[in-house]
Amino acid sequence: MAGATRYTAILDANVLYPQLVRDTLLSLAVERLYHARWTTTIHAEWTRNLAKDRPELATRLPRVVELMNA
Repeated sequence: MAGATRYTAILDANVLYPQLVRDTLLSLAVERLYHARWTTTIHAEWTRNLAKDRPELATRLPRVVELMNA
């Protein structure tokens, strides 16, 4: 049976930037279907680009990162 102990995926900025994809992948990780991993560099890339494209979201992004890291 597939489980978190068997699969680990690095989630790059291109899948963390779009909210629907990010939420879907993180929901699957919460259900322990795999381990989701990323780096501070990846976080910096997707949040920088999202803040540039959607400045109204910029103040919310640190909280999103905090919740993801928790």
